[in-house]
Amino acid sequence: MKPVLSALKLLGFGSRTRRSSEPNSDQKVVSLNSSRGPIKCLVIERLDVDRSKVVMLGHGLVPLGAEDPRVLGIAHRMASTGVRVLIPHIPNVAALRIVAKDADLIAELIHAVTEDPELCPSGRLGMMSASLSAGLCLAASGKPNTAHRISASLMVGTCTEAKSLFQFLMGGAEKAVDPYGRLIALRTLAPRVYGAQDDLDRFLYLAALELLPAEAIPDTSELTKLPAASDQKELFERLCSDTDFRVKEILGSSDSFQDLIEELDVASHLGSYRAPTTLLHGNNDKVVSPEQSRILYKHLKSKGVHCRLVVSPLITHGQAHFPLAGLVGLPRLVNSVAYFFRNLD
Repeated sequence: MKPVLSALKLLGFGSRTRRSSEPNSDQKVVSLNSSRGPIKCLVIERLDVDRSKVVMLGHGLVPLGAEDPRVLGIAHRMASTGVRVLIPHIPNVAALRIVAKDADLIAELIHAVTEDPELCPSGRLGMMSASLSAGLCLAASGKPNTAHRISASLMVGTCTEAKSLFQFLMGGAEKAVDPYGRLIALRTLAPRVYGAQDDLDRFLYLAALELLPAEAIPDTSELTKLPAASDQKELFERLCSDTDFRVKEILGSSDSFQDLIEELDVASHLGSYRAPTTLLHGNNDKVVSPEQSRILYKHLKSKGVHCRLVVSPLITHGQAHFPLAGLVGLPRLVNSVAYFFRNLD
């Protein structure tokens, strides 16, 4: 399929993507070996085309992980272009926790897939992800034993460095900050500041789920039945509602998560990275500033990496939408996504 047509299909134009239950499509589960044990991976593909091109899709910080209906929608649109799509289920990411070491796990999964001639005939694959998951996928793709296995990358709303991200999510004005992103940051940072607080962790998790569409929420009936410690409930409420308190408590204890900030500095992990890259970012992203993609673009260009950058009102955080006022920028967006398809092996 021509790259421009593939880009249009991925962005939601053209014929409607067929569901996995229809005869000419397939969705199955395979198991990938890793040092952390077997990792479940969804494989989505059309049955009526040559599936030699492979894309690994990072599912992002969503509780259903690889089975999130929004992730599956993207995967089926990608598969409709004739590409085999793999979505490994990353446990920490699905648990709404930011763990820098997950880049090592993703690198292992890239190796496992590209070494399997049945899953990945060419031995190389494309990478696609969004937000913090995009940063982890890029860090994994830059490792010496994986960089040569990546044919192209398409990243949306990429988090390039964590320090300014945490500062924004903790201290930004309420209307300027995405509440889901703030709750995930709190769930990541609070245990480092306060130690293990099971009830606080549960409150943050449940509060994040309340912001999701119903079809993207797992069963939480057992969690909601558990008794709650009043002091942790009070701490949760203050962290969510009191900006000054949150800044003082969390950012004032930044020494406790300095290692995480350093490990999430994506640019420092791209030593071997060479894959042609498309960076998309919403110009009003309320989780990750578009400046992060601009910084990453400059870094990649300085390394000699062929790279496209689009900062556009047609993109929200990790998704594309098409207000009439912004359609003048659509051709550039389509051509940049087509650049990704053009470079897939």
